[in-house]
Amino acid sequence: TDIPVRPLVVVYRVPRGGVDPAWYGDMTFLPHLWDLLGASGVTADVYLLPQIRAEGRTRKELAQFVHDEMLKVYDAHLNNP
Repeated sequence: TDIPVRPLVVVYRVPRGGVDPAWYGDMTFLPHLWDLLGASGVTADVYLLPQIRAEGRTRKELAQFVHDEMLKVYDAHLNNP
């Protein structure tokens, strides 16, 4: 189908020694969430990218295209914090 995709890039800023907002690996969710809710100084930069349509791309091609577009925004963020 030609349903549009709306990519969203979120970059967290965490003070040195702060709680990492990412939940990954074998972390237990509720204790991690509790620590995060008590953390101070964590901010997030949110970038809402333009809609992207499949326009004849396969699922994998669309995923790669969206990934590349998101990476451009992330790289630009790193170069202009």
